[in-house]
Amino acid sequence: MLFNLFKRRPQGPDFSDIKSLEDARTAAKSGRLRAIFIVPQLLGGVENPANVLYVPDSVAGLKDRADDAVFAAAQAGKVARYECTPQYEGDSFVPVALQIEALDSAGNAVVSHRIGIWGTGREE
Repeated sequence: MLFNLFKRRPQGPDFSDIKSLEDARTAAKSGRLRAIFIVPQLLGGVENPANVLYVPDSVAGLKDRADDAVFAAAQAGKVARYECTPQYEGDSFVPVALQIEALDSAGNAVVSHRIGIWGTGREE
């Protein structure tokens, strides 16, 4: 029991209570979350429910900056493939982290960003 006092606990928000699309939409209406595209429109993403994630507003800004870096690299002809991989924990509908990568034609990362959102996905 004493040793539990020294364990690092994730800081920040907890979205373990959001377990469905309906919960996420409700949280977005209240301002707790914001809908974003997994693949942004500027990189060819389409407006489709399968291309939507729900994240806190601060994470949406971080993703926008990462996607802007990918777009700049794409404009320079350096990007052959874009990947945004949400990582989940438990049965929460909100990912704990996003891994964003832009790869060249040889499969090398041109841009690579990991965005921690909550839970064990948070960077410490």
